[in-house]
Parts: sequence; structure tokens; C-alpha cells
Amino acid sequence: MYLKLPGGVDPNGQKVILSPPFYKEPGTTPVVQVANSPGLIIDGLRIQASGTFGIQFDPASTHAVVRNCIFEYCRAGLGLASHSLVEWCEHTYPGLRALAEEVRERNGGDVDADMFSLVKRYHPESWYNFGIADCALGMEEPPTNCEFRYNFLHELLDGENLGSFNDSESHHNVYLYCYDNHVELEAWQEGFPSRNLRLHHNLLLGCPRPPVSHQASNKIEGPHYVYRNVIYGYDANGMNPWTLIKSQCYGKGRGFYYYHNLFWVESAELFWNDREWPQEWLKTWEFKNNIFIFDRILKQPGGPAGSENFFQAAGNIVAANRADKSILDALLRNGGRALASGDEIRLRDPDSLDFRLTRGSPAIDAGVDLPGFNDEAEGRPDSGPFEFGEEPGPDWPRPRRTVFNASPPERISGRQEPPKIVPLKRRTDR
Repeated sequence: MYLKLPGGVDPNGQKVILSPPFYKEPGTTPVVQVANSPGLIIDGLRIQASGTFGIQFDPASTHAVVRNCIFEYCRAGLGLASHSLVEWCEHTYPGLRALAEEVRERNGGDVDADMFSLVKRYHPESWYNFGIADCALGMEEPPTNCEFRYNFLHELLDGENLGSFNDSESHHNVYLYCYDNHVELEAWQEGFPSRNLRLHHNLLLGCPRPPVSHQASNKIEGPHYVYRNVIYGYDANGMNPWTLIKSQCYGKGRGFYYYHNLFWVESAELFWNDREWPQEWLKTWEFKNNIFIFDRILKQPGGPAGSENFFQAAGNIVAANRADKSILDALLRNGGRALASGDEIRLRDPDSLDFRLTRGSPAIDAGVDLPGFNDEAEGRPDSGPFEFGEEPGPDWPRPRRTVFNASPPERISGRQEPPKIVPLKRRTDR
């Protein structure tokens, strides 16, 4: 079954809008409810002001495809069942950035605490903070084998709740001005383990709080693979988050792997730690082949002295005007390199969001082999999200033109299997 707006209707021109009464007003429900309809394709709807989900699928409505839909002022975009694909969609609260800018200017420049308190604490029962998708209501186990690609998540509290799914991935999306987290890799439903998730090839911009979150101690099973993303503060909203990774995930995690990413801010801690937490969790973490740029200072994470040495590191480049020595030394183990500023890395044109390496960059051939993640590298892998000579082009990370295709993608039709857990070999880095 395929649902699309009739010919001649332009969803981007706002000619058709589906909108229910707002939150707590009579009749508030999901705008669109789907029941007992596996294989449904929804294309080209514009949905506004849902108090819960813009589109709610029940657990039986698996193998859904939702593409080219716009969700405005919706608490959450979608409630999904297993084997679903979301692509070319937009999730936003128009006007939230303008509000945040005024709040920031009136409160000494601190958009982090002020926006978080204003939206989450001042009126907590409204909780306007779900991302583009969550699990379908009534599911006792998380949806599996879901994919999110080519989406634009902006002017929100949370951009995406990937942790509500298992064996799923999110890639080639743009996240801009998400005032809590760009991506949450934890679930808030009891018993959901956030197992085997991949976050890769994304552009994350302007997050005043941690851009990436694994915040569910003793619940997250993992593994989580975070690779080849650009995570950039971008402007005054996001250049000074309190930490880059909200890592309250001590417990039984099967591994958290940060490979080939670019992190660029003024000042921040790399991850969240606390002296009261058991420290074994850090032994399940790896930071390899990343580029870290701190225009002002790389701060020391919390936690007891020496805990920074628990995680594995190799092939990282750290460019920092100032840096806490303990975390800097930990990141530079196994062939890492320290630089005084980001200019020394020789990125193509960061002002235009072009982060490719140019000739002579110290990141060239600076990485280590990571089977399954850089097998296509010629010679030694480079550090950072792009290999030297790679031409992602102006369409990175998401093509500028939407592609309409009524055929079920291979991932959804069952012809392509979900991603496997990569068997990482413990070996000496070279």
C-alpha cells in the first residue's frame, strides 16, 4: 500500500497541512494512526502540532517507509514498529532558535542551562523533547532493523531517539540547533537495551548540551558504533557544551566505539564521568582515528585520577590551545599527535562546512587499521571522517534533492539484512 498526496499538491508549499488540536486540548491524538498495515509507504505529508506523535504505527504495522514528510511542532515525529525506514523527512519547532537566541542574549550568553530549564523544568508535563522517531506504543520489546537517513532535524530539544531501537542505524542526516541532545542512544522504556546501534556519516551542528548521549546506566547493552561524523559547535549556541558525550552508561555495556570522527568546539570535557560511579565502564570505550579541535581548552573529565587511561585510544589528533595533560596524554596513546591549533590540520574550507583534508595535512596516514571501518583506505588510514582525496561533494551528508521512489527499499523488503555486530579483534595497534 502506498499513500501519497494527489498530483499537483506541493507539500513544501504548505498547501495541505494536517493538524490536530494542540496538547491538552480536546481531541488531541496522533494526527495519523496506522493499524494492522505492514508495508505502508507514506510520502509527502506535512503534519503540525501533534500532542504526541505525528504518525503513530501500531506494533503490527512493520516494514513502513516514511519519506519526504515534514513534522512541525510535534512532540515526536513517528512511533514506529520494526523494519521501518525514515528518509528525507524534517522534524522541527519553527521559531525555537529565535527564542533561544533571545534567552541567550538576556542571560549572559548561556543558552544551555536557560533553554533546558525553560522547556524541561518550567513545564515538565509537556515534555516537548522527543526526536523524529520512537517505538510504537504498546511494544514490549524495541523495534529492530530500522534506518534513518537523509533527514533534517533542527530547532528541537532532542533530534533523534535512536536508543529506542535495536539493530538499527542512522546516517547521512543533518542535526542543527537541538537544545538538549542531537542524538540519544539510550531508551527511556524499561527493559529496552539499545542494542547494536550505528550512528555514522552525519553532520551535527550547534548543540549547547552534549551532542551525543548514552545516558542509561546499567540498561544500555550496546555495542554502539559512532563513526565518520562531523560534530561541530558551529556558532555561539554550540561552541561551549559542558561535555561532548553524555556518557552515563556504567554497567553492562558491550562497547562504545568512536572512530574517524571530527569534534570541534571551543571548550568542553570529552565525556561525562563522576567520582561516585564505578569506573569499569570506561574499559568498554574506544577512541580511535578521531580529530579533536578545542579552540580554547580541552577540559579534564570528572572521575578519579587515572580513570582517563581506562579507555583505548589510537591514531587520534588533538589540536588544542590548552589541554588538561591527563586526558590529552590518554587520547594520544598509540601514535596520536598534538597540535597547537585547528589550522594546522589543513581542512579544506571549514567556514563552508567542507572538512576534507588538503595536501600536507598531519591527519593523512595518521590512523590505525580498524577492520570493517576503514578497509577501503589506500595505505594507512587517515584520521578524521574523510580520507584524503575523497570527494563527498556538495551533497554530503544528505543529497540536496529528494528522490521519490515507490519501490520498497531492499532494507525494508527483506532482501538486505540488518547490520551485524562487528567482531572487533583486540590487537596491537600499528
